[in-house]
Amino acid sequence: MKEAHWETLLRARAIENTIYLAGSSQSGPDRVGVSMIVDPMGVAVASRGEQDGGVAAANVSTERITTTPLSNPSLQNRKFTVHPPKSAANAGSRASNDER
Repeated sequence: MKEAHWETLLRARAIENTIYLAGSSQSGPDRVGVSMIVDPMGVAVASRGEQDGGVAAANVSTERITTTPLSNPSLQNRKFTVHPPKSAANAGSRASNDER
């Protein structure tokens, strides 16, 4: 189950940041033991399991890096500030007006 969680988290980070991501994991009884490289769309392009050994290597496509944000504009959805919802702000001003 840990392996599935690890793979899901790696894919999610690659997708939301539209980047290639290399995740390296240690092996052992309380470790995942799977390393992988994921492209900006969340596709695993290389993977090595605990039993495989060796080194995971992958080619990086500059075209994939360029075109992914066009089909998945997740970076445009980032928020750098937090604003209360308009309905909450209006509700608060209504309550203060009702109290007067």
